[in-house]
Amino acid sequence: DLSQRKEAEQSLRSEKMLNQQIIDASPIGIGIYDSLGDCTAANAALLRQIGGTLDGVKARNYHDIAAWKNAGLYRLATETQRSGKPSSQVVRIRTSFDKDAWLSVAFNALDPGGSLMVTTYDLSDFMHARQMREASEKRFEMLFVNSMDGVLQTEVGGAILGANPAACQMLDRSEEELLQPGAIRSVFDFDDPRLAALIEKRARTGRAAGEVTLLRRGGARFEVELSSVTYASPDGQALSSLFFRDITERM
Repeated sequence: DLSQRKEAEQSLRSEKMLNQQIIDASPIGIGIYDSLGDCTAANAALLRQIGGTLDGVKARNYHDIAAWKNAGLYRLATETQRSGKPSSQVVRIRTSFDKDAWLSVAFNALDPGGSLMVTTYDLSDFMHARQMREASEKRFEMLFVNSMDGVLQTEVGGAILGANPAACQMLDRSEEELLQPGAIRSVFDFDDPRLAALIEKRARTGRAAGEVTLLRRGGARFEVELSSVTYASPDGQALSSLFFRDITERM
């Protein structure tokens, strides 16, 4: 009857309002495009991620969005709309609203050949942090390789994990030789009381510096100025870096 129909309509409106509130509050960008490629809805997260306005987004048919085509999103959108199969891609994009962003973008067909839902997740902060980390690692690698001082990376009290060219030259060994189990005992004179003092200080404070004796291939001795610092790897392993300079000519 009429009252039941009105009640059903009110219930449907309430459900739509609740769904819209959930969509608007979502940190994931959500946009809906009809079968012709016009945007019919976009939530606040999507607008924030692309730097646009709702009117601006609705004014752009996705078939005409150059940013989508440049980033490879147009192909994914049309394939999903045609086949009904979902698709996704991580893209670096300069949006139609002149915002640079890294986005994880997914397309889902709401009905074959019909409307299309696009969801986006902003990866910009994550990708920026990763680029900064990679740049830092590259700088360290260049410093490690090109340093005129010898550099050894070791497990604390254990194996040598890496040696730069200067270290290999001073020790008259290849890096492969230095990475062999037990090689550290052919490099350091463990009878040198100065070395024991440095090891003890590093254990207490995390760093130490001083003069010690190192051994070349065949046991030839030479004096170095050495500094060492301990640190934890990303997986929590205790590691150390040792930096040394030949000071034989000073003696």
